[in-house]
Amino acid sequence: INTPQIHQDSYDMLNASFALETNDGRWESLLSFRNITDEEYIITGNSSFQTSAADVEQVYGRPFEWSLSVKYNFF
Repeated sequence: INTPQIHQDSYDMLNASFALETNDGRWESLLSFRNITDEEYIITGNSSFQTSAADVEQVYGRPFEWSLSVKYNFF
């Protein structure tokens, strides 16, 4: 159920990817960015705060990250 202990305000997520390929199609590269603004956000949670356990658990999303992949096509 929704509880105040795991409530979060709305947020925006900004991701981007840039791809390059050579004219002959042999080389491909991809540069990707996720969560560019480094937004802190909850992806799931559990609250037993109003019980005798008084437990609140929150799992946060991944912070800013980037990746680079390079591919060579044998043909």
